[in-house]
Amino acid sequence: MIAASTTTAYLDAPANGPAFISGVINDPTDPAANLGIDFTVGDSETPAASLLLTASSSNPDVVPNDADHLLISGTGADRNLKIVPAGVGYSTITVTVTDGGSPVPRPVANGCSEQASTSAVA
Repeated sequence: MIAASTTTAYLDAPANGPAFISGVINDPTDPAANLGIDFTVGDSETPAASLLLTASSSNPDVVPNDADHLLISGTGADRNLKIVPAGVGYSTITVTVTDGGSPVPRPVANGCSEQASTSAVA
């Protein structure tokens, strides 16, 4: 199971209710794509290192379902998810944890926008 309350500067995942994160296409400072989102996993019967994690996007036009756009890393209980948007819009990113039995999904609402451009004023 993903920790009930994982809240960082980049992710709000309360114990009850939906989790939220946003991203910016082609923005080198987008924290969700560059730093990723740290979270913890655990299970009362299975060591954290033996838990299998997957991530999927409900809208592949916004966040494609591949390792270039959804990357889970880390070991043991401490994991990290990088979300790299490819399009503008909304998707639900579902992180699923399984110990070989029943999977436990944790949805995260994800909104992606285009990088703002700055123009010089003459």
